Amino acid sequence: MIIANPELIEALTHDGYFVQIPLIKGKPGSILEEMLSVFEQKLFVDDKNITKEYDYSVANEIIREMLDTLRYVASDPKQRRAMEEEWWDEQDEKAYEEMKQELEAAARELEAAVQELDAKAQELDAKAQELETERKKSEAAQAEKEAAQAEKEAAQAKMEAQMKTTVINCHHAGLAINSISNITGLTHQQINEILLQAGLG
Repeated sequence: MIIANPELIEALTHDGYFVQIPLIKGKPGSILEEMLSVFEQKLFVDDKNITKEYDYSVANEIIREMLDTLRYVASDPKQRRAMEEEWWDEQDEKAYEEMKQELEAAARELEAAVQELDAKAQELDAKAQELETERKKSEAAQAEKEAAQAEKEAAQAKMEAQMKTTVINCHHAGLAINSISNITGLTHQQINEILLQAGLG
């Protein structure tokens, strides 16, 4: 007598479902019915009732793969060879399409990268042109500043030369230093330096 309730005994106790194959009839409505309809007992094409023609359209990928496997197993060597070649052709075609799509995607990415680089290059060119314009403006401003300075120095030199000429002319005219200072606005020391430079001191 078993008093305990072992897990093994419990594991052996389960619900069972039985499918009566002869009663599988009619167009399948669900995926389960579609799978069971494969074993429907009609439309056999051989005397031994082994090979049959499946008469329903297949929408489910799993059922389609199951039918392909059953058809492959039931076929003769020549037909099996033809099916293998067809399968490999499909695989090659899939691989080719996948590789083609990958190459096209890579080409699109490369084209996008090239366009991005072109855009950046154009942006850099615009900045370079802007810097070049600013450099030229700066050089032009510097040139104007130097020209103005040179013009100022020239005017100052001309004024100094005229002032020296005036001092010398006044000296030759016999004017005293005080008078020359009043006329030119120079100090006595500046007048004496001019006269010394001219050899008149």
